[in-house]
Amino acid sequence: MERNRLKHDGDEFKEVLFKQKLILALKESGSLPFVSTPNPQSTPIFDFLGLSPLRPTAPRVVHVLWQPPPTHWVKVNTDGSFCDQAHSGYGGIFRNHKASFLSAFVARAHVSSAIDAEMLAVIEAVHIAWANQWHNLWLEVDSLLLLMYFNVHLSVPWLLRKAWGNCMHTACQMNVHISSRQCTLPGLISDTIFG
Repeated sequence: MERNRLKHDGDEFKEVLFKQKLILALKESGSLPFVSTPNPQSTPIFDFLGLSPLRPTAPRVVHVLWQPPPTHWVKVNTDGSFCDQAHSGYGGIFRNHKASFLSAFVARAHVSSAIDAEMLAVIEAVHIAWANQWHNLWLEVDSLLLLMYFNVHLSVPWLLRKAWGNCMHTACQMNVHISSRQCTLPGLISDTIFG
């Protein structure tokens, strides 16, 4: 899609945006820790991205505390899991401002990547919130790539593009706050509110 836009619409190649998308995709696909300093022994792709391959140390642990939503809002924490197409799934849990349990869901998925499982979790969460008339929804995800999909719909994998579009259409009819449990990358919108 991006290639066609460059070729036919006269857009220009944006190296910084390409690097951000590629780094996000690499991190999401294998949860690989990257170091942001060039290494003289690295390969050309890592030199191009300004990265060194892998850190020899274990990733650092970041403790995350659950933040309640405002009064009259519902918060859903979603997650997807992927091992292979036969062993993947997604789920989510809904709580109110008092941290009281409202609902939860879990399902198996036959998808080809972790990001697809994450997307299915968000699609299901928005569907459940709409069905329960929870129109003030705080959606918390743990994927930076998924967070980007809220802003750049054309980047969504084509197999889920229609379902994602329907989800975004529903979300636009609600008050939806979107956040990530991870840190944000420069140039990406970390918080989006529809409605």
